[in-house]
Amino acid sequence: MLHKFLGNPVPWHGHYYCVLALGLVAALQFVVVWYVKTASQAGFTLVAVAVVAYLIKAHKSFVTASSSIFLAVWGVRIAWRGIPVAREDIFQRHPVELALNKTLWIWFLSAPTVFTASMDIEELSDAPSILGIALCTLALIVDSLETYEIDGTYTRNPYAFCSFSMAWGLFLMQPSRWTVAFPVLFSCIVLFAPGGTLWLERKRHANSLMDMKTIAYLKSTSPFIPMPSGTYERLPKYMKRIFCCYAY
Repeated sequence: MLHKFLGNPVPWHGHYYCVLALGLVAALQFVVVWYVKTASQAGFTLVAVAVVAYLIKAHKSFVTASSSIFLAVWGVRIAWRGIPVAREDIFQRHPVELALNKTLWIWFLSAPTVFTASMDIEELSDAPSILGIALCTLALIVDSLETYEIDGTYTRNPYAFCSFSMAWGLFLMQPSRWTVAFPVLFSCIVLFAPGGTLWLERKRHANSLMDMKTIAYLKSTSPFIPMPSGTYERLPKYMKRIFCCYAY
């Protein structure tokens, strides 16, 4: 559909539409950020990108439909629940900085879906990767079970785990060497950026020196991979290190 108006420069059509998607995301973020001061704007952008991505060629491919639907559902989730903010900024950040940061992580998350949707029908696999669907589904299930996005019941970092799973699930729908960098970069943001998983873990361990409740929580709850209550504390210490635990 849209490719009839925007072009289809084979064999670089995937790259072409990923660049156009970056422009779309940036435009939406820089326009909306001046009027909407909540994280919900990122969710609306994800939904818009998912819809536009599917409409690029709108071919009857289960791979394209699955990837676009999961991205749109995750966008609705972001619009509804927002994005947890763990870092406490002393000074209010400029709207341009906020828009730029969100533009990058939205693009990193959505680019594999856009790349897949821009492929010609003969370039797509017959069915999406089972692992990709499983990871996206797991992300939605865990997110629905957790009441809090930080300090959850099954994992200490529910939002980080779900975002991580969604990014790799969308990539695995139609894996490509051209798009593997996107989930890698997105994972780096989730894990290593200020306010991310490792930042939170350091803060929790600093608080555990003075708070017995925090110590008990760290000992009983997995830092990343969700586990039933009581399972994590029974794991051997070497297995806990695999799950990114520092001291417990």
